[in-house]
Amino acid sequence: LSLVYETEDLGLQLLYLPEVAGLMKHSTCDIDISTGEYFEAWEWQNEPDVIEDGVYLDHAYLEPDNPDWWSAEGQWEAFIFEDAHNPDVAAANGNCYLVYDWMDPTMGTTDIVCAYSNDNGDTFDTVQLTETGLENEKYPVVSVVGNTIICAYYLDGDIYTVISEDGGTTWEQQEGTVNEASGSVPDEYGAFTLAGQYIAWTDSSGDTNDVYLDVVLSAPVIGITGISGGCGITATVTNTGTEDAEDVDYSILFDALIGGTEKTGTVSVPVGGEAEVKSGFIIGLGPADITVDVGGVTATASGLVLGPFVFGL
Repeated sequence: LSLVYETEDLGLQLLYLPEVAGLMKHSTCDIDISTGEYFEAWEWQNEPDVIEDGVYLDHAYLEPDNPDWWSAEGQWEAFIFEDAHNPDVAAANGNCYLVYDWMDPTMGTTDIVCAYSNDNGDTFDTVQLTETGLENEKYPVVSVVGNTIICAYYLDGDIYTVISEDGGTTWEQQEGTVNEASGSVPDEYGAFTLAGQYIAWTDSSGDTNDVYLDVVLSAPVIGITGISGGCGITATVTNTGTEDAEDVDYSILFDALIGGTEKTGTVSVPVGGEAEVKSGFIIGLGPADITVDVGGVTATASGLVLGPFVFGL
């Protein structure tokens, strides 16, 4: 079973695997709340018509207010990653990141690979995150914090992290281990997990197995909680991260039946606080599509523009 978080717009999604041909396990799923695209993946073996041994990923648009969104003909697009195991997926801002451990046929050991898409799942590229020869990195997990992608993985009883800030193209190994006591993490799938910049793991350094929680990366987490009209357009920006957001680029674009413009600028938001970004004076007429982007986080709305006034958001 894999549970996706609940949001006001997209509700709750639970992934489970029915009885089908072959062996299916280690399911994972996520929803890109900026696009409504739902991604799911699992390890699948011994299904000659589909996959012999690897990870199967598919995705579809989770159409609001449509309980049958999953059954539309031609809705799902699928990808197969051979010889991949222990997958984890995260999606945000039109991007999807699937991490898994992969058996190097030359060395006979496992390395961590990321399959990443920067076009909402239309295409995927792969990049190898670890290349250590005789060592076995495994059980990767992944999360997205703003424009930063974090991957944590297991190696010889310890948890290590790598970070990408360019959409998954390149990755940088972080110094040290997440756990303080060397070799204290069990060699088990699911022994640790990421949520945003937070990591939780099972640690055996004491007399019993305990659950530890820590921050992998101190960073702002930008969100857009509302778009309102009136005289111009206003968007409310929040920061639920662990670091102040300073001078973050933003844009407000509106495209009406007649007229359209884009306002750009920067905004700063303290930890736990919020700020407003405004379009300033606009002029237009008719139905309008509005897109707000703050540091790569986007939100859209539709309304009606009459001169400098915006209604129906």
